[in-house]
Order: sequence, then C-alpha cells, then structure tokens
Amino acid sequence: MERPLSVTLSALIYEDKILLIKRIKGNFPGLWGLPGGKIESNEHIQSSAVREILEESGIESEFKSHLGVVSEHIIEKDDLQHIILHICELKPLSFELKQGIEGELKWFDLDSLDLHKEEIIASDLMMIEHLVKKKDSLYYNSVLEKIEGKYFLKKFESLEKKQEKIIIDIGSYTVKVYLCTKDKTSSLFQKSIRLKENFSPDFGISDNVKRELFNIINSIKTRYDNEIKIYSTAVFRDMQENMKKDFEKEFYNTTGLNLNIIDQDKESYYLQLALIGRCSIQEPILLMNTGGGSTQVILVKEKKPLEKINIQIGVGTINTLFPSIKEQISNINIDDIVNYVKKNVPEISTKAKLAFNTGGELSFMRLTKYPITQNTLFQDVDHPSLIPIEAFGKKNIDIFHSVSLSELESLMPENPSWMHGTRAYLAISQAICEKYGVETIIPSDSNIIHGIVRSEFS
Repeated sequence: MERPLSVTLSALIYEDKILLIKRIKGNFPGLWGLPGGKIESNEHIQSSAVREILEESGIESEFKSHLGVVSEHIIEKDDLQHIILHICELKPLSFELKQGIEGELKWFDLDSLDLHKEEIIASDLMMIEHLVKKKDSLYYNSVLEKIEGKYFLKKFESLEKKQEKIIIDIGSYTVKVYLCTKDKTSSLFQKSIRLKENFSPDFGISDNVKRELFNIINSIKTRYDNEIKIYSTAVFRDMQENMKKDFEKEFYNTTGLNLNIIDQDKESYYLQLALIGRCSIQEPILLMNTGGGSTQVILVKEKKPLEKINIQIGVGTINTLFPSIKEQISNINIDDIVNYVKKNVPEISTKAKLAFNTGGELSFMRLTKYPITQNTLFQDVDHPSLIPIEAFGKKNIDIFHSVSLSELESLMPENPSWMHGTRAYLAISQAICEKYGVETIIPSDSNIIHGIVRSEFS
C-alpha cells in the first residue's frame, strides 16, 4: 500500500484577498484552489510553502503560521488517492504576479468566495473557511469523489476542536463578542444596539430592535462553529417575569441559543472574579461597573463583599438628561453632571482609596492618552496601570471641552458610536470616586465576561 502524499497548500493573503490558482494539471483541472505542491525530501513544511508560492506565482513570501492538517481522500471508481495537506498562511513580500505553467493566478476577496463556489475546489473552499478565516480547528478529514468528471465533497469534518468558546455579552447599548479559552479572553468585535429605546417592562423591547438583535446573533452563529453562550445584564432583567419567560422562549426559537439573564447578585460575583482575582491589597477596594441604564458599585475587603449598591444612573440616563454632552464639543460643564450624580448616589459606611473602573476603561485611556502610570501596587497582567483621581479629573475636562466627538470616533473606527457614551461614563466614574474618597483608579478592560470565563473554565 502506497504511503499518502505530503503536500503544502498556501494561503497567501494581502488586504483581505487570497491568491488562488486555476489548475491545469493533476486533480481538479479547470477549478480554482490554493496554490501548493509536494514537500520535497528533507524539506521542512515552511520551506516547501514558500518555495511553491515562488515557483507558481513569482511572489516572494514570508511564512506566518501552520494553520492545520487535512487528510484528504480522492475517490475515482476503484482508485483511492490519499493526500496529507498542510495548510500554511504566508505574507507576500513582493506583489507582481508571473503567470506560470501550473495555471492561471488570481486574487479573490476572502469574503466573496461563495460567489465563485462552483468554480473552486469544494474542499479548498472549506479549508479557507474553517482553517484560514475562522481558525477554528487544527485537523480535518476530507473525502471527495469524482463522478462523471465532476468532484463531489462527501465529507469535511473536524476531528478535534480547540477548547474555545464564543461568549456574547448583551448590554443595553452594545453587543460584545469574545473568543474565550481558559487562559485568555479576546474581544472579537462589538456592535452598537439601542435596546433601551422604547423599552417597557410590560412589553419588552421594540419589534425593530428585537429583529436587529436576532439578526446580530444569527450572523455570529454563521461565522463561528464554536460553542456559543450568551449572557445579559441589560434591560431584560427589568422585564415582568411572564414577559421575560416569553422573550427567552422567543430568543431560543429564533436563534437556537439560550439567553442567560444575570441577576444582580450573580453579576456582582462575576465582577469580583474578573477584577480582584490577582489583587493582593488588604484594604477596602471599590469596584465600579457602569452600564447603559445603571451603575453597579461593590465595596470589597480581602476579596469579600462588604456592600453592594445598584445606582439607577447609567450612560443613557446622563445622555438623556444632558443631551448637549453629545455635541462635538460639550457645552455642559462636567462639574454639573458630577454634582448631579453625587446627589443621587447613596452614602457608604466604609471609604476606599483604590477603585477598579471597568468597561473598556484601560483601552480608552490608552487611546486618548490619559496620564496613566505603571501599577506598582500589585502584579496583574490584566491591570498594568493606574491613575491618580486628580489626573483623571483634569483629563476628563479635556475630553469634554477640547476633544471633539469626531476625534473620539476616529480612535475607534470599527465601532465609533461607542464613543458617544464616554463623556457620560467619565462623569459618572469621577462622581463616584469623589463621593467615596477614592484616590487612585485602576483602569480595566475586564468585565463580568472575564468573570464568567473563569467560572466556565474552572
């Protein structure tokens, strides 16, 4: 019995385009596929991938990564051909194509390959989707059968999955999507959605917003094969119980996924897991989590909660009460908002000099060049910085009165509307810190999802 043939196939990617070759030799004549060829004797995989691209296209390239392996059977009548395909990602170092004797070469848009699916080798199309685009598995079995001159894909299945989950956080104004493992939580993207608009505890969210939400969730399902879990602390928990049950049922019937609506006690638990897991400070610490409709404050000492306060003021509240805060340059004095929040925030029995401020605050401060310094209080890779409250308040004035909304939007081109809530967020944070005697802020990108991940993978 012959040994399987070892081959490299190369995903050469440049500006969201991928190079394909129209084969004229061997299997699949007349079909487009990934360029590549046989691994020579004593040749490493990366060398083979770079060599084959150069020979077939004239493009010099740099090896980036080995994406995975496909064990492929090609069946024709009583003949079986077995090929081990090593899928590699390459970065082009030159860009002039030289059409060679192996076949015609052409750049294709990665997101438009379905428009050409009848012209592309079926298993190559699956390799691009699962290994190149999604990177969702390392090993596949593939079976193609040639019947009357045409190739039919009989099987393309993963034999193992990376231990990754997609976790979705639905807030009152944003849907955030994360790729999570036991050791790492990576933000994939976020999408603005105004669940709070026209919301009623008796009737729920409006039909238009509901359709938008379902479309977002279903689009995520089509993009990822991973296990997906969805959590929300948004307006859903303000629904009447019967309305909440009806909505959870509709959510499942429309998306095929369960919506986990987190109550305040569980939200507090997840937030503590996310923020103070590596903090060794023994003094009281304040945890702040500002959402669209409310702000949660937890006072902890030695990782045990002392007080929990749910303040019915959020970003949406401030934007509604002080609408000119969203002008290009705000003509509302930040002190007016800070004083309003202070008057509506209850007293606490214990003051805290240190506060964790979460909700993307670390990334925001880096983007807007807040004068953050190295965290010398404790070691935590997720919380590397700190800022004194005086410096925080001074920079907030700039964001209100010197930095335009357009400038803020340009710092987050993938989701510019996120910046529409930053001034309100800053004013709420400043008010709470001043009210409760905070001297130093630890800016954090961690949120309850990081706590959920620690719980999910524990």
